[in-house]
Amino acid sequence: MNHSRAPGAMRVLLAAVATLVVAVATSWPPRPTNAFVWGLPLLVLSSGLVWARLRPDTRLSTELDAALGLLMLVPAVASRAQADASARFDIAHTLATQQVDALLVFAQRAGVETAPLLTAASVGYLLLGGRRVAPGAGALLATAGATAVGSAALEAARGALAAGDPMAAAQLCAPLPWMGLLAAPGALLGAMLHPGSWSRVRAGLVLLTVLAAGWVGTSPVGVMARSLPVPRSSAALPTGAPGATTPGHPVPDTPEALVAHLEAEGRHRADHPTWPCDEAPRRWAVRTRNTAAVPLAGATPMPRLDEVARVLRTFTTHRLALVGHAPAAPSGPLSRLVAWPVVPLLLDKPPHGAVAVAVSRSGTSPLGAPPVSGEPCVLVPEDDVTVDHLWHAGRELLLPAGPCDGIALLPARYRPIVRADPTAMTALTCPARTNEPLPTQGL
Repeated sequence: MNHSRAPGAMRVLLAAVATLVVAVATSWPPRPTNAFVWGLPLLVLSSGLVWARLRPDTRLSTELDAALGLLMLVPAVASRAQADASARFDIAHTLATQQVDALLVFAQRAGVETAPLLTAASVGYLLLGGRRVAPGAGALLATAGATAVGSAALEAARGALAAGDPMAAAQLCAPLPWMGLLAAPGALLGAMLHPGSWSRVRAGLVLLTVLAAGWVGTSPVGVMARSLPVPRSSAALPTGAPGATTPGHPVPDTPEALVAHLEAEGRHRADHPTWPCDEAPRRWAVRTRNTAAVPLAGATPMPRLDEVARVLRTFTTHRLALVGHAPAAPSGPLSRLVAWPVVPLLLDKPPHGAVAVAVSRSGTSPLGAPPVSGEPCVLVPEDDVTVDHLWHAGRELLLPAGPCDGIALLPARYRPIVRADPTAMTALTCPARTNEPLPTQGL
């Protein structure tokens, strides 16, 4: 029996302490998975003592070396599984307008929580087994690096999306589904450092370690993105550059079918179309609203769009997401979420100080003073414009590319009044300050 190759008690204790230090140092500040961080050193200590006792008494010493690598992965695998389950639940209960950003947040969190566990596990594994366990430890360490890089890429993608550059966000996320493959070269490098003897059992256990580490190191952003429905359509939608979409299934684009659809969904139907005021005007552009993504063809005339808006107002649905298509959307996990960009038209009453903007076939022009960055805007389209004109006008005006923090669609009955006298827009907005109940005006 070769006792010299088995780790002594002091070496096991050193491995456990080093694992604790690395785990805590790389996982600060505390996170929900800190239970795994504290549990990993205990796992190293207990498994190392058992391993030290069993290893000299068996001829399967190299197999035990490889099996320990799988054991070291248990906390990281459990953390990743917990993060995935939590993300699916949280995204499903997030507002549709915030789901794309939430997806990036949760995918990043999964990486941030597993990278410390992988790093600490590789350190503890190497201290226990030395060069004999280099293949498995190399897979863990390479995966930890891939996970950290993926988290940084997701953080940068969130920033790009917030800055109005969905193309950059999609490109940053494109390589993330393949990052877990780095576990293989990590294991190969370790095998080169200590070739050793390779039985079929040892090779199989190392392969399982590489596969498990690769799964942990693969960003869940692709799986999460595929779980979100997108308002795609075969209609001849307006086309343009990639942009953020509103996840969800599209609704019918004809008034009659739309009524049946909304009734089937159980949405509240008012006696007449509603045009309510917002009780929190400072959050007018981003407040919670019932939303409908409508894939209207670009050639759809304005009267048809007004009929759809009237139906939505009747069903107290005050966010009409006009769907477009971006044929040049980059490939990758975010491709679907930037290939069907939407322009949100708000159907409730605009807040005090909203700026009226005329929309014609030739473009947009302010009716009065031009909007200042961050101001709410109201679209006053000409009768002959189409959905294509309105969609491109919305993309031109909305932040961050344009000055408007939210755009409302003025009901058709008031457009001639505002065109003739832009100052009349003041009377059609919500009061600036009032102690009276805010009005809900019928149309």
